[in-house]
Amino acid sequence: MGLRECSLRPGVLAITADIALYAKVLSATSSLGWRTEWARWMERAIEVYRPESMPIVIYDVNLPGIEWSQAFDRLRAVPNHPRILLAATRIDEDLWRKVLQRQGYDIVERSAGSEELTMVLHFAWLSLHTPAIV
Repeated sequence: MGLRECSLRPGVLAITADIALYAKVLSATSSLGWRTEWARWMERAIEVYRPESMPIVIYDVNLPGIEWSQAFDRLRAVPNHPRILLAATRIDEDLWRKVLQRQGYDIVERSAGSEELTMVLHFAWLSLHTPAIV
């Protein structure tokens, strides 16, 4: 069964003030047949977040007014916290380690194209439904 045939169609919450980044996320989610919500600031994100319909969040490292690590802490505090992806200007091992320490899922470059975003979102969705092998 392909991703499009899943009976559960996830939603993605994009937390960014950057319309270009939001447009990329919207393009990626549209290609998957998923829903997208947009929050331009953290308070709005907490208001609109619904764990049952938005299991994935993309958080823009450039969002003004709050450091990404503080935003991750706030998102983790909500019930059934989502898979959180950090949209970063650059990716390195140190940042990746910090994201994992904050219980984030992954990092995607802000400059990533729709195909790369689609792949990362797909993997985040699959990680919610695939049992971990320990």
